[in-house]
Amino acid sequence: MDENVNHVSVAEFGEAGQVEGQLSIEERQKLAEHYSRQLGMMYPIAAPGMADEAGLVFLQKKTTHLIEMLSLFNRSWANEITVIQKAVFQYLATEGISKKERQRIIDVWGDWSTFLIDISRYRGLLTHHLQYYQRQVSDLDKLLKQDNSL
Repeated sequence: MDENVNHVSVAEFGEAGQVEGQLSIEERQKLAEHYSRQLGMMYPIAAPGMADEAGLVFLQKKTTHLIEMLSLFNRSWANEITVIQKAVFQYLATEGISKKERQRIIDVWGDWSTFLIDISRYRGLLTHHLQYYQRQVSDLDKLLKQDNSL
């Protein structure tokens, strides 16, 4: 992930004299309303029946899973492409492989290479989405850890 990006949460820009990481009641309420709307947009079926805190916990868990999924794709694929090319070329160079099997391997290799190249094009976008969702989970952590009621 890009280390030059500001990872400061919206919640950390509180009023002077406020304990860092602690939210004022007004900030807490606004943040809870924001994430409740977010829950309603992302999971409209689940949102209406959930209490505020249960809904925020649900959103936090779902967002954490989304971060895990996006993290799988947010890496350099350049090394994998060359390793796969070498392995495929070596396999295709051996004797005794039928023409049909060769063609199937070439097709699969082509599809995989296209996938790796396509996903590499979107790495910057993946990084930005990961940072957004990580800040969201951080905000939800702070919101849920405070003892004040929503």
